Amino acid sequence: MALDSPIALGEPLGYCAQRSLHNTNSDYTLANGGWQGQNMGRVHLGLMRDPSVRMRYTAPPTGLVATNEQWYASFNWQPSTDPVDGYLVFRINEEARTIERLTPEPVSGTNYTATTPFEPGVKYMVRSIRLLTTPSGSYHDLSLGALATSSGTQLPDCAGVVGGSALPGTSCDDGDPANTDAVYDLQCVCGSPTIGIDEREAGSLRIWPSPANERLHVSSALVGGMLTVLSTSGVEVWRQRMDGTDIVLDTMPWSAGTYIVEWIPPQANAAKARVKAVVLH
Repeated sequence: MALDSPIALGEPLGYCAQRSLHNTNSDYTLANGGWQGQNMGRVHLGLMRDPSVRMRYTAPPTGLVATNEQWYASFNWQPSTDPVDGYLVFRINEEARTIERLTPEPVSGTNYTATTPFEPGVKYMVRSIRLLTTPSGSYHDLSLGALATSSGTQLPDCAGVVGGSALPGTSCDDGDPANTDAVYDLQCVCGSPTIGIDEREAGSLRIWPSPANERLHVSSALVGGMLTVLSTSGVEVWRQRMDGTDIVLDTMPWSAGTYIVEWIPPQANAAKARVKAVVLH
């Protein structure tokens, strides 16, 4: 077996058999050019086993439950029995015969709330992932999937429409023609995404996504300054000096709700900027 053998790097038997049959990578030189003649370079094989079989299998998660967390799809599962790097959540569209990955990065825990609206009767899958290192190289191994069909009550959106798109964090009309950036909050109240007397100064501070799930990206206009996160009651939940202009905050320790992200620029007497952040779990 070659050191870069695909079977040793996580590929299934079907892929390896096809690669051997076609020999388009010139993995080996055939005597007399193969069964089709001098110029073909192909070989005839008989595959007598399941083509999806792999050399190694990472243990999958189990017990997936797909339901709703207010307007959003929410998932819980039991962990893999193997040490893994995280989990990936997928939505299965049986009609279109497609699989959509919902988690941009592996989830370290055993629960996840998507930013996509909840729908009952949708099939989902969770797979564990881990980095394996072998004498042939390193690769990310995906487990088989734990499957579940979502069940729960689909709530009306902020406009009263079941399955509608007027969800917290989306644009709305607050009746003020001068306010072009109004959004719904978690209570479906339409208003400006910035707060405080210096809310027009918030152009120097940008956050995304909104609502946030596990991570909140913060970008400031200048290098440095102090970044603070407060609850709506004024309790400080996080503080750090900015070493650059961008930082990613882990929101998992925070409770779901609305927070105030406040940035004080490094210049003396500069106006601070405040932006409202919505966190969902």
